[in-house]
Amino acid sequence: MVICFSKPQNFRRSDTFASSMASLHNGSPRLWKKYGEDSSTPPDDRLLTGQTPIYSLSISLPYHPSLSKPLKKILGQHDIKVTHSSSTTLRNLLTKTKTTPPPDLTPNTIYEISCLDCTSTYNGQTYRPLIHRMKEHERCHRLNNAYDETLDKVKSAPAHHSLTTGHRIAWNDINILKSLPSRAHLDLTEQAAIHIRNPFMNRTDSAPKCSSLWNPILPKIAATLMLKPTPSGITFSSS
Repeated sequence: MVICFSKPQNFRRSDTFASSMASLHNGSPRLWKKYGEDSSTPPDDRLLTGQTPIYSLSISLPYHPSLSKPLKKILGQHDIKVTHSSSTTLRNLLTKTKTTPPPDLTPNTIYEISCLDCTSTYNGQTYRPLIHRMKEHERCHRLNNAYDETLDKVKSAPAHHSLTTGHRIAWNDINILKSLPSRAHLDLTEQAAIHIRNPFMNRTDSAPKCSSLWNPILPKIAATLMLKPTPSGITFSSS
């Protein structure tokens, strides 16, 4: 969060910005003391008595729906005027510094793989370009190498499902459920997908473990996954 301080106003010539901030830090009321003005009345009391408050300091903060109002009230008690700024600017709307990669090269995605012979699905995540992870799934199926006996671990749940049931996997119909801005959101979003959508191929014991504090918002996160899946455009000649 960036805080922008404007120049202090209505101070005596001998007052400096540094001394004013030091007074605020020490809990002194001198920040709301004005030249030629009664300083015994705090700013909030001036509002109640009909006086127009003259703020000593003004800061600009990004607007937050739940925090902005109480924060403005707290800072107002110290005679600090709060204005709100938006992260959306005309420059941001008109300038696009990064090009959008094609779906198969999109990183940080939650994807879905379906079975052609039953209703089973698999929801997974990858921070790499999607095509790289899909090639690993398809290779495990093609080489009959979906299970690692040494580690006692399933390397590819869709491939393992196909090899153990004889069903066909829709390798050419893989969908992107959500593309995320960063890798940090992948675990929580995948947990929401698995626990709310309940895809049959996923093993719940291998799902990402996130704090139970996130449980109330998992349905909301999962709801965003079902709005409009994006076809990945990935095809395999072996399918």
